[in-house]
Amino acid sequence: YAIKTVFLRPVTFINCKFKAPVLFQEAKFFDNVTFVNCSFSDEVNFAGSIFKGELSDFKENSYEKKLRFTSSQFYGNVNFMNNVFWNIAAFNNCYFNRNVNFSSCNFSAVTHQLKIILQAGFACFFTSNTNSTSGSPECC
Repeated sequence: YAIKTVFLRPVTFINCKFKAPVLFQEAKFFDNVTFVNCSFSDEVNFAGSIFKGELSDFKENSYEKKLRFTSSQFYGNVNFMNNVFWNIAAFNNCYFNRNVNFSSCNFSAVTHQLKIILQAGFACFFTSNTNSTSGSPECC
C-alpha cells in the first residue's frame, strides 16, 4: 500500500543514517525538502511524490539499494549533486518544472531509467560518472 502523507512545512534531514527502508511514495511536500549528507542502507522510495517547494535538496547522499523517484513531480529547483547511487536510480517519467542538477554524481549501477520531462528548466549531468553503456551524461 502507498503512504500518502502531506507535509505542509519544510522537511529536513542532515547528516542522517537510514538503516531501514525510507518510504515516501505518493507523499506531497508543500515546502522545501532537504536530505543532505545522508546515507541510506536500504531502499528509498519517493515514487509518485509531489514536491512544491522552491528547493528539493538531495545533495551529497549515498544510496546502497534501489532509489525510486518514478513519476514524481518537482515544481521548484532540484539538487542531486555529489550523490553516489550504488544500485538502480529510477527517475523514469519524472516531471521537473525548474532546474535539476545531477553534477558530480556516481551512478554505479546501469542507470537506464533517467527518462525525465523538463518544463522551462535545465538539467545538468556534468562530470557525473556512470557505468551505463548509453554514453556519457551531459547537460541538456
